[in-house]
Amino acid sequence: MHLIDTKQLLLRPYIPEDWERVHLYASIPEFSQFDVWGPNSIEDTKKFVAECIAKAAERPIQRY
Repeated sequence: MHLIDTKQLLLRPYIPEDWERVHLYASIPEFSQFDVWGPNSIEDTKKFVAECIAKAAERPIQRY
């Protein structure tokens, strides 16, 4: 797993439990109003996180 960890930032691949934190912003209508997705349902967010995990498992990784 690739990891970037500093005093104020942690970047790592998604894990299944991340859906809850992602959903905190992905479900807000004002957050996604100018995008092609959202606001997300719980199912939408879980699907998004699962897709991100699957893409990160591909070799070579082609999408981040």
